[in-house]
Amino acid sequence: MNIQNELSLLFNSLFSDELLQTLLQIYQHDMIQQGCEIYERDYQAGIKSLSTILSDEQTKTLQAIEQKYEQKMRQFFILSFQKSTCSYFQACFSPTESLDIHPEYAFQMHDMILKQETVQMISQKIHDLTQQLNHEIYTIQREHLSSICVAWEERCYGVFRYAFYLGICFASSLFSQTTTNIEEINRMEVYVAKVKQRFGIV
Repeated sequence: MNIQNELSLLFNSLFSDELLQTLLQIYQHDMIQQGCEIYERDYQAGIKSLSTILSDEQTKTLQAIEQKYEQKMRQFFILSFQKSTCSYFQACFSPTESLDIHPEYAFQMHDMILKQETVQMISQKIHDLTQQLNHEIYTIQREHLSSICVAWEERCYGVFRYAFYLGICFASSLFSQTTTNIEEINRMEVYVAKVKQRFGIV
């Protein structure tokens, strides 16, 4: 058995494109339910407007920006899931009083992922490409470009939230299947509920 090959297969199966798209769709659906679909509306309006104005080279730059955002969203998906799974098992071995979750917990986790080298490299490339395109277009067009970027940032944050909660639930499922300690299971279910609340999962 080649462990590295098996781990790679497991990784690719777990962090599939299908699951990423599912998380993105759940986020977008929830935004509609909450009346917060303005980012997606502005995104569609921005894409529609710029598609009739940009040159071929500028269109390629915009496509490159979106491709980098897709990479960034995938990194948030993977890193958020991994971080939440580790956090769950750390909490398992913590005293009950330390399971209270700070109101800023979600933002702290998000900031931690933003500081990861892979995410920073992608973010820098997005910044460079956006600045390049901004210098080539007019003010009104820049507003559309800004709307596109804001929508992508919101998608990244949405995927981060749902991937984190998914990782917590995954770890919780593993834990509940490998212990007979009902008191511990109940204690950790409270923790999971707190995470769900802090991350605004509906």
